[in-house]
Amino acid sequence: MPIFVFKIIYMRQGFLNSKRLLLIGKRHKFISFVAFFLLLVVFGYIAQLNQPPQSTHLWRQSDCASLALNYYQHGMELFKPQIHNLHADGHTTGYATSECPYLYYTVAAFYKIFGPSHWVYRIVWSIIVLLGFFATYRFFLSFLESKIISFLGATIILISPVIVFYGNSFLPDVPAFMLVLVGWMFFARWQKHNQIRTPWLVAILFMLGGLLKVTALISFFALAGVWFLELLGVRLGENGKPIFKHRWSSLVPFVVTFAIVVAWYVWAWHYNAEHSTKYFSMRTCPIWNVSSCCNCGIADILRQVNELWLPHLFSKPVLILLLICIVLVGYYYRFANRFLLAITAFTFLGTSLYIAIWFAAFFDHDYYFINLYIFPIFLMLTALDVVSKRFPRVFSSRYFLLLLVAFAVYGTHYTFMKQRLRYKGWMNYEHRQFADIREAASFIADLGIEPEDKIISIPDRTPDYTLYLLNRKGWTLYGDQAVDSLSLAKRIEGGAKFLFVTNYSQTVQERPYIKPFLNQPIGELNGLRIYRIDGQPHSKVLTQRIDTVFHLKCNAETIAQGDLLATSNPSHLAKGSENLTVDISLSGSQSLLVDSSNPFGFTIEVPVQPNTSVEVSVWRNSMYGVGELVVSGKRSSKFYQSKGTGEVDLETGWELISTSIPISPDFKEKHLVVYVWNPHGQPAHFDDLEILVTQNTHTVTSRRYVSE
Repeated sequence: MPIFVFKIIYMRQGFLNSKRLLLIGKRHKFISFVAFFLLLVVFGYIAQLNQPPQSTHLWRQSDCASLALNYYQHGMELFKPQIHNLHADGHTTGYATSECPYLYYTVAAFYKIFGPSHWVYRIVWSIIVLLGFFATYRFFLSFLESKIISFLGATIILISPVIVFYGNSFLPDVPAFMLVLVGWMFFARWQKHNQIRTPWLVAILFMLGGLLKVTALISFFALAGVWFLELLGVRLGENGKPIFKHRWSSLVPFVVTFAIVVAWYVWAWHYNAEHSTKYFSMRTCPIWNVSSCCNCGIADILRQVNELWLPHLFSKPVLILLLICIVLVGYYYRFANRFLLAITAFTFLGTSLYIAIWFAAFFDHDYYFINLYIFPIFLMLTALDVVSKRFPRVFSSRYFLLLLVAFAVYGTHYTFMKQRLRYKGWMNYEHRQFADIREAASFIADLGIEPEDKIISIPDRTPDYTLYLLNRKGWTLYGDQAVDSLSLAKRIEGGAKFLFVTNYSQTVQERPYIKPFLNQPIGELNGLRIYRIDGQPHSKVLTQRIDTVFHLKCNAETIAQGDLLATSNPSHLAKGSENLTVDISLSGSQSLLVDSSNPFGFTIEVPVQPNTSVEVSVWRNSMYGVGELVVSGKRSSKFYQSKGTGEVDLETGWELISTSIPISPDFKEKHLVVYVWNPHGQPAHFDDLEILVTQNTHTVTSRRYVSE
């Protein structure tokens, strides 16, 4: 963040009045813009450019990506938004909408120029984020005399992990928020220059935000509150002047644009009703009726937000800083800019009302918080304004500046680590689960699966993720689309030709109802199996050759050097000899007893490489059903996967827990750590660990059908 790094150097050297610093001051717009760009680079925006939707809320991200791709492929008709999942019109079409899809339409237009690609989508989103960051700095600067404090104040709030993650992650929430912030920048210009056309620009930007996310309208209502206060005779401008100098003519742009937002959502409701779909939720989930929206209570939602989402909203230091800001503004409100104070109060009321109306949605949706950041933005700005007026020496001191720098630097590191967790850690498990689907996307055209062919993808619980990656319309486990043999038969009647089964062994074990439909295999790719299910012959087949890269078994029978467990691979030994017991075993005479006193066993490092598949299995005996098989990176924040259920052998009573992990080309770990884990007081016995790493090569061949 060069803008403040340079100034700190100059402050320490006593050059605050030097020509060089004056030059930097004049070029503050360019420097701040570059600084924000570099921040986004640090947060991985360049590295992630060509990455598909992934990590948290893969479901909704895929819907948004699907809308853009369908515009590109189906005529660019703005008022016919559709997704890949055929959920509407009796499971025959994908027509559905919620927010106004003008941004998806814009991305599709760029697809026409550059071709459909994730980087095109992410660049459009990233540009909007960059403009929003810059606009917030400019808005702060219109009230504060210090460029560097304006930059730092805006940065501390905007680099929240949830804003940074969703900023280029396909969802419209951050673009909606950023468009509103750009609108506030022009509002400050309007107050300074009083240009007649500027209110229209502000209203249009607020409208564009509201069309993408209704929560963005909080700013609309906050300004309406200011307008009504002035109607009652309260003057909130400088020196007792009104904010709306032309009260009624200034109202027109906001009324017109608000009406457009309302008209869109009314049309969207009718569009969904016309196509018999309730896929995109357009209802409230109020705190007074939580049970109608989710199978949880108020306490469950508060616990989920506190434990899972809150660390991704703010770091603890920033939470403390915001509490200090609240106390500061509340106690010294007489020193605050009256307009900022009013907007801060109205955005707080709007935020509180929104939380109450959509309370249940916060259990699963952290991105619902994004447009509520309008309150912290104004709270921070108002607090800094109070400090500049009540404590001018503090405001201009190097210690206050260094304190803000510390918050910004710590916040940057904190968000960087949360980004790693979202992309490299356990929060990205669902994306890694379908690595074979992403690889298969390059094979299916050669395999003879045409673009118009309908497919079923199992066990994808999202409506669109695998369908979008394969760019084929069809069905998944969403709703009741493919949850039993009857629903599968209905989908075949509806035109389904192919069945994609990811993580084949585990999926067939967990969903045996698909077995009658697996009579005509046409493709095999690592853990993915592809079947023709409409009864028609298929002339092409995808075959694979499987080469064993690494194989290991450990039956807990022999102790080798260093009190380690011997395995079938002499160069790899397992930890856990202290857990050995002769009480019960599956094979041989010993097993591992794992409980809270010795919670780990069978710990062993496995070498891996890209484009391989790791299959791990272990047998468990636990009357309490406790204990898990875990596969993680050397640091669990980079990769973590656990499984605590499996298939019980009725003869022995032992349960086989197995998992399969495809190692994609972008997987960075060189070793995985395998172990069993039981932190509970109830015991679990484990035996016969097996690890198999394979590498597959694939070819598409033709086969002949002999007519009878």
